[in-house]
Amino acid sequence: MAKFFESIRQLKSASKTIRKRPQGIIEVRRGQWVSIHFCPWPMVISSVEARWMGRWRHQRVQRDQYLLF
Repeated sequence: MAKFFESIRQLKSASKTIRKRPQGIIEVRRGQWVSIHFCPWPMVISSVEARWMGRWRHQRVQRDQYLLF
């Protein structure tokens, strides 16, 4: 049985898991792939929330990290 939340840090050993899981977050730091975090449901967000929270978060966070949902 698959775990609801799971993180992958080694791509080669987890290829079957990556193919089976439909939703996740790809994490990149300093231009390098770091991990994939799987979750049981997709990220749902409104455009208003993205504008409001996006500005607030980007003003306060100063690091070279990208999350691709």
